[in-house]
This record gives sequence, structure tokens and C-alpha cells, in this order.
Amino acid sequence: MPGWYKTLPTSPFFEQHDAEFAAQFGRTDLPDADRYLLLFDYLLAGFLEFGTPMGERVYYPGFKGRNGHLVEGLEGFARTAPLFAAWLASGREPIVADPRFPDEQVDLADRLRRGVLTGTDPRSPDYWGDLADRDQRIVEAADVALILWLSRDHVWAGFSAAKREQVAGWLRQVEVNEPFGNNWLLFRIQVIEALRALGMPADEQLSVDAYRTYQRLYLGSGWFEDPPRGVDYYNAWAISYSLFWIDQMNPAFDRSFIREALRESSSLVVHLIGPNGLPMMGRSVCYRMAVPAPAIMQSSLDPQSIDPGQARRALDLVWRHFVERRGLAQGRAEQGYYGPDPCLLDLYSGPGSCQWSVRSLVTAFLQPEESAFWQSPQKELPVELGDYLIELPALGWVVEGFHASGEIEIRIPTNHDREHQVQGHNAVRRLAEFLLAAPIRPRNLKAKYRRRIYSSAAPVGTPL
Repeated sequence: MPGWYKTLPTSPFFEQHDAEFAAQFGRTDLPDADRYLLLFDYLLAGFLEFGTPMGERVYYPGFKGRNGHLVEGLEGFARTAPLFAAWLASGREPIVADPRFPDEQVDLADRLRRGVLTGTDPRSPDYWGDLADRDQRIVEAADVALILWLSRDHVWAGFSAAKREQVAGWLRQVEVNEPFGNNWLLFRIQVIEALRALGMPADEQLSVDAYRTYQRLYLGSGWFEDPPRGVDYYNAWAISYSLFWIDQMNPAFDRSFIREALRESSSLVVHLIGPNGLPMMGRSVCYRMAVPAPAIMQSSLDPQSIDPGQARRALDLVWRHFVERRGLAQGRAEQGYYGPDPCLLDLYSGPGSCQWSVRSLVTAFLQPEESAFWQSPQKELPVELGDYLIELPALGWVVEGFHASGEIEIRIPTNHDREHQVQGHNAVRRLAEFLLAAPIRPRNLKAKYRRRIYSSAAPVGTPL
């Protein structure tokens, strides 16, 4: 892969401060809002520390994927920057202290502006590049579109007509380059609807057609099939998330269906989160901290269906669980389930890929400081209130919560009884990677999808 042998050094700043951050975030005497400002600063520090001079890419250290160095830098930008766009959209101050140098300031709007304009300029040596069919940049374009829509009053409003056309021209490439026929269809829709919401021409019919195609994958309970593997947490961190933004950008798109799907998805999600974490399964395991996103989105839409205090409890249990176990390092999400571990890391995942983990924080920081989400006391999740058994035949799952232990299980009755073990990233694979300059990681599909039971007490990637 291009750039495979490029060395991405770690930062002495984080080597010095990682442990201190984890300890501060874990404090029980600080208000939640203050603890999450620490987390915001931590992620901002990583974004700045590893960003390029013009800000169009962020090169986090970590295991490389198959998409190449330049695309991985785009991932680092596109998957982290929505957090700062949400901060702006919430009405918070655009100019903040640099967490690394408290006497210096960072203009978040200017940082986003420079990054987007540089990356979309074909004349720039730092151009993000032209898209192609089933190109990873289709995925990242959806986040770039979201960044622009969220920060429209701070960033988009300041663009000249020529600059708007430059940015829109790069984004419109999703109209002529084909996505995969799964959740990637939502990326095409999100870009088109963002462009239309920003007053730029875009192919409305293409958006409608992609949506109709995607709806055929609907299973029920707010969740969709995720080809080619089946059902997994992409429903929380990609599908419900995208549907929410599409509805926000275009309330006339299909509000009745989308809002009902979000309501049902958020109800399922709060039954998958407990005091000892998640019953993790499926691909892209390192996106794990994004699971609470549907609950937070739904609490902002309908506090009667998901109490804001319960949504924040879901967010906090997940982030506490992983921060305590060092799921963050070097200003970004680690690529394993807890620490750095390539055994469950998909071949498409590079150092910036796992920043989709911040999607739950994007939805949280979209809520203003004075909102019920931040001001209400935390409220218990279902497993903290009692036992439950939820049968989901369309998904092929049975979800059971055990109040006494806090454990949550996903049972898949159609799977065989054998508990498939995770294969390691052994010396042979590491040698092959060095020689071939490409990821040769174990796929571990049986462990991710074919176990009969997935438990929060022993998640995939930890000993059974």
C-alpha cells in the first residue's frame, strides 16, 4: 500500500499525559460536563498534534490499513472534525485554548475552513484526490459534508461563490462514483442532502433512488441488514447516525419512517449497554465508543421515549469503561477493543479509522451546555433496573440482561454451539506484512459473527 513504510512517531505530549487524562476522566467528584470537556480537549489535542500544516489531514500513529497513507490522513481529519463542528453548532465559543499550550488559542472554525478548502482544491499538492467507484473517500465525503452542514454559520457562510463551488465539486463526485450496496448508499444520500441544504445543486432523484434501494435491507426494530455479513453494530454507529443527519438536513425526506426507526434503534441500544460494557460482536470493533449515539439523538428528538439523563448514562458507562481500560491513547481511539491490538482490526482500518468512535460525542456536544442532556441527573439503564429478555427474530438475536451481575448477552440461536476463538496476529503475518507492504491481519469472521453467545462479561477479543 502507498506509504506503508512511512513512520508515524508517537507524541511525547501524550506519553506524558495519557495516564493523567484517564485518571481525571475517571473521577467521581467532577460533574459530567466538566469531565467531557476534558475528553473534548484530549481529542482536540490529538487532532492538532498530528494534523498537517494546512489541517487537511491528520496522521495518527497506529496500525496501517489497506487504503494508503493519503486516504488514512483524510480519515483522521474527516472522522474527528465533526466533533468540532458539533461544538460550533451548539453555540459554544469558536475560539478555545490549545490543550497542549494553554497560553495559545485555536480558532476551530478557521481550522475546519483551512482543512476543507485545502483538501478540495485540485490545484493544491495536498488535494484529497479524485474519487472512484467504491472508493474509501466516498465514506469520508459524507463526514466532510456533515462538517460543512453543522458549521454552516461559521465556515460555509464565509466561503465565496468560487470556494463553495470548489468544495461542492469535490463532494458531487459521490453522484458519479458507485458506492457498495450496503450502508455506503447512505453516504451518497447524506452528501446530496447536505449540498441541497447548503443551497448547492445536487441530484435529488439519485438520493431518492439510493434510499429506496437501501430500505430493502430493513429488518425491523430500527435496524438493517449489513451486507455482506448480516447484523451488527453498524446499525448504531453508521446507519441510525446517518439517518438522523439526513432527517435533520431535509425534514421532508422521510421523517415518519426515519423517526420511528430511530426510536426503535435507540430502545434496543440502551438494552445493549450496561455497567460492565457491551456484548460486542461484528466488524469494526474499534468503533465501539460510538454505540450510544442513537440514544443521544433520540433523547434530543423525543425526551419522553429516551430520558436525556438515561442517554447520558449510556454515553458515560461506555466511555468510562473504555477510558479506564486505556481505550484511548495518543489523542485518539485505540485500534483494539481496549489497547492496541490488530487481531480484530479490519483490513480497511488504519490509524484514523477508529475515530468513528467519537460519533457518540458528536451527538453529545451538539446538545448545548444548558440542555437537559447535560443538566439532568443520570438515570439508570434497563439492566440496572431489572432483568429482561428481548426476542428479535428478524435480526436473529435474543438479547438478555441480568440485573444482578449487570451482564448483557446477545444470543444467536442459528449459530453453532462452538465458541470460535480469536486468531492472533502472529510472527508469520507480521513478516508477510513487512514483505508485501500491506495488512495481513486475521479476519476472525467466525469469532465476530458465528459465536452463539456474545457477552458483555467476556467481549470478543478477550479470553473466554
